[in-house]
Amino acid sequence: VNPCGDDAYCNQTKSLVFCRCKPGFQRNRRNRQCEDINECMIFGTCSHQCTNVKGSYKCICERNYKEKNNSCIAKGSEDQVLYIANDTDILGFIYPFNYSDVHQQISHVEHNSRITGMDVYYQGDMIIWSTQFNPGGIFYKKLHSRERRQSNSGLICPEFKRPRDIAVDWIAGNIYWTDHSRMHWFSYYTTHWTSLRYSINVGQLNGPNCTRLLTNTAGEPYAIAVNPKKGMMYWTVIGDHSHIEEAAMDGTLRRILVQKNLQRPTGLVVDQFSQRLFWADFELSVIGSILFDGSDSVVSVSSEQGLLHPHRIDIFEDYIYGAGPKTGAFRVQKFGSGSVEYLNLNVDKTKSALIFHRYKQIDSPNPCLDLTCEFLCLLNPSGAACVCPEGKSLINGTCSDLRLSEDTCKLTCENGGRCIMNEKGDLRCHCWPSYSGERCETNHCYNYCQNGGTCVASALGRPTCSCALGFTGSNCNQTVCDHFCQNGGTCSVTAGNQPFCHCLTEYTGDRCQYYVCHHYCVNSESCTIADDGSVECVCPIQYEGPKCEVDKCVRCHGGHCIINKDSDDIICNCTNGKIASSCQLCDGYCYNGGACQLDPETNIPVCLCSANWSGTQCERPAPKSSKSDNISTRSIAIIVPLVLLVTLITTLVIGLLLCKRKRRTKTIRRQPMINGGINVEIGNPSYNMYEVGHDHNEGGLLDPDFTVNPEKPTNYSNPVYAKLYMDGQNCRNSLASVDERKELLPKKIDIGIRETVA
Repeated sequence: VNPCGDDAYCNQTKSLVFCRCKPGFQRNRRNRQCEDINECMIFGTCSHQCTNVKGSYKCICERNYKEKNNSCIAKGSEDQVLYIANDTDILGFIYPFNYSDVHQQISHVEHNSRITGMDVYYQGDMIIWSTQFNPGGIFYKKLHSRERRQSNSGLICPEFKRPRDIAVDWIAGNIYWTDHSRMHWFSYYTTHWTSLRYSINVGQLNGPNCTRLLTNTAGEPYAIAVNPKKGMMYWTVIGDHSHIEEAAMDGTLRRILVQKNLQRPTGLVVDQFSQRLFWADFELSVIGSILFDGSDSVVSVSSEQGLLHPHRIDIFEDYIYGAGPKTGAFRVQKFGSGSVEYLNLNVDKTKSALIFHRYKQIDSPNPCLDLTCEFLCLLNPSGAACVCPEGKSLINGTCSDLRLSEDTCKLTCENGGRCIMNEKGDLRCHCWPSYSGERCETNHCYNYCQNGGTCVASALGRPTCSCALGFTGSNCNQTVCDHFCQNGGTCSVTAGNQPFCHCLTEYTGDRCQYYVCHHYCVNSESCTIADDGSVECVCPIQYEGPKCEVDKCVRCHGGHCIINKDSDDIICNCTNGKIASSCQLCDGYCYNGGACQLDPETNIPVCLCSANWSGTQCERPAPKSSKSDNISTRSIAIIVPLVLLVTLITTLVIGLLLCKRKRRTKTIRRQPMINGGINVEIGNPSYNMYEVGHDHNEGGLLDPDFTVNPEKPTNYSNPVYAKLYMDGQNCRNSLASVDERKELLPKKIDIGIRETVA
């Protein structure tokens, strides 16, 4: 029985038991048991759907997508088109999005106007954009129109002149936008309160009906996104307390979704496949993400990855596409893997980025086909509902005017509530979001937030708490560190109210969820951590090596491997009957220091014995003859290289001496005399003294035993010179003789010769 449980490895010694959770499991610090890790709760585990299984998980791609390199790629992915907008132009770029490739100008507006947002409607083959100032409004254009140039092909909801951002509901055929226009007609809010400047609006894409849907926004509504499949919409609010809100697409179920770590959220996009909402914060230079239920808020991309002031963002496959006025268009992996890639599109001051592809907008049944509405049919999580224009309510399927005089309404509404008529024609109080009751007498914020939390009004009828540092939960009843750090880690809270862990030495990870030895020690079930943080594996008997990566039983080479617990080692019962620590052929084969080698052809071990030993295994002393042979062989091996070295040195020395001799002989060189065409060689010791070390065979006329008689006056006389000189004296043409003498001797020794002859 495994004392560590079925989900753990066990290493049991004589006195201790070491347990290590298997991959996909983690230790529960309360009961010390290994429990399954839900990898699907970890941000970025799967691109689309994630299914948790025991000890692992499984990723599934949606229909019309296929798995590739742990990502979900759309069929026909290369057909995607990237639309980029700045203040005045919208340009389309085909994949792979380069300015040098084919691109198209979709729209151009005048300089006194400004493009504020854009979206696409794939079923209607339309690109839609919003502008402010002159002209201000929502425009559309057919993408595959037969006309070559078609500017501002259509106008949607022309009475609204200042849209900030737009989002297309491709299932019901509506368009939502954030608006900065003032109210110019009646609303029940305007009787007692200041008219509201900002609103969330909705209208038909192919019809005339448009209205303000939500008007009580505590700040400037900026970016907007819709999720028609869920019937929900989301928008950002910029102000003193910037936040992100959500509501059903019919205006109900409104609540604040994100209100921490936000400054200027200017971009918003829904990832239907990973069930997450992504936003871009222009001031913080981050892209954040949160699940649709409001949990698991994370920073996906930050300035550390090269992100700088993102404005609008869009998402397709595994990439977030975005634009910023300072850096241009970019893309980055949606889970923050890798750095931001800036696209070379040559577009100045980009504001928006948008991907167009047939499988980006998921087809779903349209619940509005089952309803007949007088004004608008809007989606919600349970299906769809009919909605009336602002200032009217739906009574018995008809949009009726709710304007009532104070004399008609006899109800007294407290806390700012207003008397209205409901769908059945009954009078009731319409309360502010933080109040309820027949007379709006109940304050939902009273003692609602715990641990010093601040209560904020909610449009759902339930309050929302802004918790103090270190607390979280719907009413601040939980500490941020509750069950956050695992395996004995100590939890602290950052200034942004985010928990972080100080782990024990043997654990690591953002929640101390990973055992340091996990995947480090290959076959080890435990390890020790030194003071310097280094890991030392505690290997089982069968394994060895720094990471327990070597199996000792490999030594047995097919023999039976026996683990000897007494010696903490293995014993091999080899196939040849040998019982030893190894069955390797060379192990222990050669004796007395012999070196073992395997014959490459027969695989039989062969021993190379030392000088004093012989035999097939070097098992007996070598005979004397063998010794002398060995000595002779060794001597030859030593002497031959020495002889070659000495020969080389000698050759070099001789060569140097010859070079020096050649240089000296160039000083005075004998030249033969020609007399009647015959060379006359004269042996003259005066010449020979300049020729150092010459061969005695040269100059045959010179007596080898030549000696100098000190008493003889003609020791250094030359008979030829003397004869020529004497003939010159006796000859009439003495001038010719003198010239011959001058030719025979250099001028410098001419005087000496004369004296000698005389």
